[in-house]
Amino acid sequence: MPYEDIPLSNLGSNGYKKLRNKAKTRSSPEDEQDYGSTDDAPLMVDDVDADFDNDQGLSEGYQSSDSGAKDRKKRKNKRKKEGCCKRCCKFWCCCGFLSSCRSCLESLAGKIEMKPRTVVLGRQSATQKFPRNVICNQKYNIITFMPRTLYNQFKFFLNMYFLVVATSQFIPALRIGYLYTYWGPLAFVVFVTMCREAYDDFLRFRRDREVNSQQYKKLTKKGTVSVPSSAIKVSDLIIVEKDQRVPADMVFLRTSEKNGPCQRLPCDADMLNISASVYAEKPQKDIHSFVGTFTRYDGERTEIPLSIENTMWANTVIASGTAVGVVIYTGSETRSVMNTSNPETKFGLIDVEVNNLTKVLFVATLSLSLVMVSIKGYNGPWYRYLVRFILLFSYIIPLSLRVSLDMGKVVYSWMIIHDKSIPGTVVRSSTIPEELGRIGYLLSDKTGTLTENEMVFKRLHLGTVSFGTDSMDEVMSHVNTSYAPSSGSSSKKTTQGSKVRRTVVTRVHEACGNMAREGLRTLVVAKKVLTEDQYQDFEHRYTQAKLNISDRAAKVMDVQRTLEHDLELLCLTGVEDKLQTDVRPTLEMLRNAGVKIWMLTGDKLETATCIAQSSRLVARNQMMHTFKQISNRSEAHLELNSLRRKNDCALIIKGDSLEVCLRHYEHEFMELACQCPVVVCCRCSPQQKADIVKLLKKHTGKRTCAIGDGGNDVSMIQAADAGVGIEGKEGRQASLAADFSITQFRYLGRLLVWHGRNSYKRSAALSQFVIHRGLIISVMQAVFSCVFYFASVPLFSGFLMIGYGTVYTMFSSFLACVGRGCSF
Repeated sequence: MPYEDIPLSNLGSNGYKKLRNKAKTRSSPEDEQDYGSTDDAPLMVDDVDADFDNDQGLSEGYQSSDSGAKDRKKRKNKRKKEGCCKRCCKFWCCCGFLSSCRSCLESLAGKIEMKPRTVVLGRQSATQKFPRNVICNQKYNIITFMPRTLYNQFKFFLNMYFLVVATSQFIPALRIGYLYTYWGPLAFVVFVTMCREAYDDFLRFRRDREVNSQQYKKLTKKGTVSVPSSAIKVSDLIIVEKDQRVPADMVFLRTSEKNGPCQRLPCDADMLNISASVYAEKPQKDIHSFVGTFTRYDGERTEIPLSIENTMWANTVIASGTAVGVVIYTGSETRSVMNTSNPETKFGLIDVEVNNLTKVLFVATLSLSLVMVSIKGYNGPWYRYLVRFILLFSYIIPLSLRVSLDMGKVVYSWMIIHDKSIPGTVVRSSTIPEELGRIGYLLSDKTGTLTENEMVFKRLHLGTVSFGTDSMDEVMSHVNTSYAPSSGSSSKKTTQGSKVRRTVVTRVHEACGNMAREGLRTLVVAKKVLTEDQYQDFEHRYTQAKLNISDRAAKVMDVQRTLEHDLELLCLTGVEDKLQTDVRPTLEMLRNAGVKIWMLTGDKLETATCIAQSSRLVARNQMMHTFKQISNRSEAHLELNSLRRKNDCALIIKGDSLEVCLRHYEHEFMELACQCPVVVCCRCSPQQKADIVKLLKKHTGKRTCAIGDGGNDVSMIQAADAGVGIEGKEGRQASLAADFSITQFRYLGRLLVWHGRNSYKRSAALSQFVIHRGLIISVMQAVFSCVFYFASVPLFSGFLMIGYGTVYTMFSSFLACVGRGCSF
């Protein structure tokens, strides 16, 4: 496991008092000068007993610089004695409810300020409050369910129109039938929709409860106990076993692997008997960086820097061995949750189109009513006749259209779940199955989505000899044979100088290019012999650089550059990130269906390019334009002009360059990128993935689909019009947050091309049938009124109209929901 070594040798426990006494030395003025601001400085280890009076400090500052400080200090002391709640009561009486005490409101809302923290191993802070370690993908709760669902229903013109029509029947002069003929269908439509939303949200609740109730081993002084994921708190020592989901953001302490670091303690229980703490930066979204320190207080105080290699982010999965870590962030402060947005109710494009069509039908209804009133004449209360004609012709806008579409979506979802060709598929949002058939852009993750996240060794290059998988036995024979270079060959290398160096570099680049064209990921192995003094000097400078809280990455890079030169090349290896089954034909089928595919990944550029080529996302003969590293507006302008001159090329761009382009040339970049057949974005953060999805929706107006398998894909999945999650090796976070869940990428083809197309065509046919059914009744009503001197009386009774919209035409609606035009 790629985690750095943290020495945790058991030196005995000196007690918590010694820990507190040594921690107080961190508050000296000399230490504070090392940090640019108080937010960057490490917190006190003994902040459990700390008591800082900010008001008093401010009063003392004013007293030394202002003559009226005494009066202000008296007022401050008076406010302290009164208390927060008493001040709130006075404020409410004077300024009203909306001007209430802000601190009280924040405490009621549970607002927690994010700041750096010092976590003592196994000891919870009594003063600091942290969020609960729960996963919540629900859209509603008990309080918000009713108002939110009603708002989502009546924001559509169709439902609002019929609400006004039904309300008008309480007026005797406008009543043209029984109340139940209008309120009954409206209540039924709203009730069915609310039941469907409640059922979908209940399923989300059950899935969240299943994840939150997963059991983990926790180290305590009484031994190892089993606790659910929701009960895990900051500073807990948690044991995570192989293939188990990491429940919270943790700092890695030790592992059971023989080749793993941190194997210094004889047993897990000794971790609770040492005096140690972990300083962690304040919670943030960046998953590629972490700044912290590990401090031991047993005997001589030691500080060891922590970086991204020492962390285990929540919702990742342990690949091998058993790991022990200390929890530093929980719940909403974890990286995965901070990179996600609150789940929103998604509506399909066909719902928007139907809503716009109802507005057109209302204009037609109003026009027909005006014609009838004009022919009848404006004698008497003509406006009353106008309203009554609008009510009579209201069947032009069929209320049953919404409930028919909703019931049809339930049928489509049932068909998807029970399709034996795509086993394991789950529909988590039954409101948008038609969106799958109208996708214009597919945005896909790489690792675990297009690939199986398994590395297979394929090629070994040794100078002029290249070994493949079929000649590994020969390689093993060379490994087992001892080899000692002669002095003559060594002197020959020395005498050739830079000429040999240039030749070797040329061969390395050539071999790397050949492997990359085969879709292999390359690794160059080299060595450098150091003396003891050189190593000690490097280790000292490297340790000092990693202890810096600010600009740590840049300083570490500078130290590494002093060592990484004049290396001796050993070999070049090529490994294959194995693709999932039928990835290539699936991508080809989606391209033939008119779907443009973008790959958004957090991996480096070389890896992303290799997978794009091996999966045939980028064709062999297709030209690729790699966007250069840019940092300002002028460089972005030059690169965009260079891209504009190239036609039909695949665009490869890094996340930092993408951020610069979007900052200065958002419209121009999106225009050029949408013209490219393939776009590959590497080194993308989860927030950048979501931003790209939103920009595509904004600039193209086409429907988007996002697919991923990890927690870093949740924000992208939630931002897309249709989100698809894959249950893979990186946990179930993406699957739980997605609208649709599949087990393999190849199932996406049938899901979009077959089920999506059929669902859209069925909904379109069903909508046309229901509208045509309403037009027939309205035409008959218009003829009846014309024959009987434009009388504003109904043609049919209430029960007959209710049966016409439900029972009598039920089988026609059912056939529209289950019919299909072709086979897959």
